[in-house]
Amino acid sequence: MALRCRYDVADGLVKAAAELGELRRQLAAQEAALVERTAGMARDLVAHHVSMRDTAALLDITPGRVSQLAKAAKL
Repeated sequence: MALRCRYDVADGLVKAAAELGELRRQLAAQEAALVERTAGMARDLVAHHVSMRDTAALLDITPGRVSQLAKAAKL
């Protein structure tokens, strides 16, 4: 079931808003992928005995976040 709405605004404005919405959806998907890749890399680095502080610096995240990711992976 699709929701259909009619707006009394210029077609160009609606098109621009729809394009912006699509960009936001794409960005959210990219962000989710980046979070997953960062977590995986943090786990890999810690598993290879790179210090949590060095891992944090390499990935531009906090040492606390590295610790959380390592604990979640039971490293």
